Amino acid sequence: MSVNLLILIQQLNLTHLMQSPPVVRHVCDSTGGEQRCFLAALVPNQRSGPSAQVLQPGGWSDSHLLLPLMQHVLGNSCRLQDGRRKLVIDVGANVGLYSLYFALRGCIVHAFEPVPVNAEALMLSSHLNKLQDRIVLHHVAVTMARTPANATEPRAKLRLRVGTHDTAVSRLHLSPCR
Repeated sequence: MSVNLLILIQQLNLTHLMQSPPVVRHVCDSTGGEQRCFLAALVPNQRSGPSAQVLQPGGWSDSHLLLPLMQHVLGNSCRLQDGRRKLVIDVGANVGLYSLYFALRGCIVHAFEPVPVNAEALMLSSHLNKLQDRIVLHHVAVTMARTPANATEPRAKLRLRVGTHDTAVSRLHLSPCR
């Protein structure tokens, strides 16, 4: 690990990555005919998931999933007709490969990741790629629940629950995109 990467990890106070140093790799994708690359901080000791996929020979190749998603949901653009950025919500972001992918294309991404080392890897990657203005990291779990955590009275039949451990909120308020 380079000295500059170690300094950035210390400046961001990424305590889990100080204990388990990440591996930084270039991840490239040619979805939509144009190749774009970004730096991804990966967690080397994970046996499955995005970190393990990228670190394997052949690397990460989810472009077959991303191209239809980009074309269908986003219309090949992360901009609305009035120029505002589209919003992508990445629930279970892991180390943030999809978050980085969409942020690099101009979307605003709200990434939700409860696992500390994965959240820190995503934060590091967003700084390495200078995308921290497009990726908002929420270090929380998101689940569907019939009532909020710690509820003493019945609520609506289905609610979005966002929280860590015993903390939860029933509504998620996101700032308008610019």
